[in-house]
Amino acid sequence: MFKNWSTFIGMSLSRLGALLLAGATLLTAATGLHAQQPGTSIEGILNTVWGDPHPELGAAGAMLHTLVLPDGKSVALDMNGQDNLAVFYFGKRVLVSGQVVAKQMGLAQSQSSVTLVVDTIAPVRMQQGPGLAPGVFGTKKVIYLLLKFSDDVAVPHPPLFFTNLNNPDTPPVGEASPATINGFFKKTSWDQFSWIGDVGGLGGVGAAGGWLTLPHPKSYYAPCGWSSACANLQAISDDGTALGRAQGIDFKNYDNINFVLSNDLDCCAWGGGYYSSVDAKVYGATWEPPWGQETGTYAHEMGHSLGLPHSGWVYHAYDSPWDMMSNRVAAQYALCGSYVSKNSGSSNDLYCSEPGDGYITAHKDYLGWIPVDNQIVTTTSDSTTVTLEAGALPLSTLPKIMKICITGSPCSGASAHYFTVEARVKGLGIPSQYDNGLPNEGIIIHEFKGDRPAISGTCFFNSQSGWAVPIDSTPNDYDSVNCNQGGRNYPDFALYNAQWSPGQTYTNSSYGFSVSVLSRAGSTFEVALVGTTVDTRLSNISTRGRVQTGDSVMIGGFIIDGATAKKVLIRARGPSLSAYGVPGVLANPKVDLYSGPTVIASNDNWGSATNAADITATGLAPTNSLESAILTTLSPGAYTAIVSGVGNTSGVGIVEVLEMDNPAAPLINISTRGQVQTGDNVMIGGFIIDGANPQTVLIRARGPSLSDYGVPGVLADPTMEVYSGQSVIASNDNWGTATNAADITATGLAPTNAMESAILTTLDPGAYTVIVRGFNNTTGVGIVEVLAQ
Repeated sequence: MFKNWSTFIGMSLSRLGALLLAGATLLTAATGLHAQQPGTSIEGILNTVWGDPHPELGAAGAMLHTLVLPDGKSVALDMNGQDNLAVFYFGKRVLVSGQVVAKQMGLAQSQSSVTLVVDTIAPVRMQQGPGLAPGVFGTKKVIYLLLKFSDDVAVPHPPLFFTNLNNPDTPPVGEASPATINGFFKKTSWDQFSWIGDVGGLGGVGAAGGWLTLPHPKSYYAPCGWSSACANLQAISDDGTALGRAQGIDFKNYDNINFVLSNDLDCCAWGGGYYSSVDAKVYGATWEPPWGQETGTYAHEMGHSLGLPHSGWVYHAYDSPWDMMSNRVAAQYALCGSYVSKNSGSSNDLYCSEPGDGYITAHKDYLGWIPVDNQIVTTTSDSTTVTLEAGALPLSTLPKIMKICITGSPCSGASAHYFTVEARVKGLGIPSQYDNGLPNEGIIIHEFKGDRPAISGTCFFNSQSGWAVPIDSTPNDYDSVNCNQGGRNYPDFALYNAQWSPGQTYTNSSYGFSVSVLSRAGSTFEVALVGTTVDTRLSNISTRGRVQTGDSVMIGGFIIDGATAKKVLIRARGPSLSAYGVPGVLANPKVDLYSGPTVIASNDNWGSATNAADITATGLAPTNSLESAILTTLSPGAYTAIVSGVGNTSGVGIVEVLEMDNPAAPLINISTRGQVQTGDNVMIGGFIIDGANPQTVLIRARGPSLSDYGVPGVLADPTMEVYSGQSVIASNDNWGTATNAADITATGLAPTNAMESAILTTLDPGAYTVIVRGFNNTTGVGIVEVLAQ
């Protein structure tokens, strides 16, 4: 439901001029970057790689981003909590803004000596396709480049092994592998996508002479063992492709390069993208040690090369057995070789698998594999009954997915937030192949958030969570203290029994809908959605202004309507505004929340809150530790949030009230009182209208009438402008001059002073900004109000 007001106030307002948040300097090459350089914006192609640990031995993992600049150089990116948002732009041209710092510890994924800590990321639209989804159809060409470390003599497989692993739909007679890569992708995509695979090595394509020898030993490219991520993928790739070119391989003929290594790297197998400065091209890529050279691991890592993130992260990392992009469950294994591990020094057997848990429908939908006729797209305001067919079965006339869009929230793109419902069955042989390793059968529900922050916790050895998180039908059946199943038998713990069965109902009170599994007939399930009609409303409200002392602190008031309680996040920010070029910020804000005359909650530094972990889990925690936040559930009524500076300090601050749940109990009014000054210190209000229909609002800017309440130094003549994006859509000085002044009077809420301003207007759903100034640059205490009608 939440739309990121922080991004709106930081990005949309920056385009309104010097009055608002200042923009950054655009640089086009890495040569201009220096550590501690603030306010930098750079354009380039985003590249991402995921490191996935050995299922039994690895204990780390990583997710790394680089920006490839127009001159071919690259800069390491710290996505600053926006990793999942960035995945939408994988392989695309983007504009990122942030602060340049000295290069952080990590993998050598870029030539730059600095890291850009990202504040914002956005696509360069003129170079984007019609949508964010990659639309993976037809065939892609992949080359398996066989690379032997200089200190290796033995190799795990002959070249023909990789041809047979990739190309046929089923393994050739005599091959130990129980499944092929093409078999997985063709069936999982319902025959809409496949790979054409070549093998490259000595002698070029076909590798008649076997494996190429890298110029350095394993310890040069990956000097660590199972416990950490240290592989220099860029060096492996650059050295390997140079060797391949010397053998006559033209890599530009391929979409993907699978770098096949003769021995272990670090903790991990890797997948994502590789930029070749020689070819001036971003390739999909994987880097596989011997234990990863099998269909199950390639299904995962080549999924990353197509732009898929992980899923799961409810109880621990890689905890979903319903998705090959998470737990990599196998339907069957077969011994297919051995090698002497440089990480452990021992001889390890190699096992090849048949993938057993496919891809979830949220990922298939992202890749464009679910035809429109096989989708049911509805909303949390609707009610419908659907018969869903199991995802592994061939396409028929029945739907494969029900997508439940949250009323008023985007249902596609990088800020999408919705739920998916899918059916999963096993045990039917070839018809259900690649789901035959599932732990159970039933309906699986995921909550999808495109900008979901990373999920972490005691049992999470890394935080590479993705967009889709399963809704567990049997919550709390995992020991999150000791990080194990707590004595429960497989599959009766964690997400292994997350399925919803006939007779069960999932109820989501936050968004007002339920999903009931009515019945099962063979490989189909009848599912009923019951939604709640939600009126268009204000969802998030915010005001920026000068916070002073005494009567000139910032006072924000809001009203919760409806009959049920509502969870809100109230933030008081100041220091983080410096990142947007705002001068004179409030260095250390605190917030007190009142119900009537009673203080019901207070906070100085948000991390000191008793529910700081819950604040973090919202993904909306302030980015500066000195800023304040209160996450609380409030009954319908009127509330006041007072923002002041610790130690009677003053400066520019923001007070925000953000909707966390229950749209049926809307925020109907916001009024904020504070100092209206000039330049960067005018008063800036923001609000977001959610829903499917237009909303009528009365926006008021008051000053003189405050004298009636004993407020000193009031703003004598306020003026007001309303913006949608960069455009002024309405303005007013004295409300009686408005063309619809009679309508304003009819609301019963017209200002009581003729010098005050009012705008009565009907607005489409979206984000809006209100700027309050003093006529002729006068200053004083004023109020900006947005009142739902």
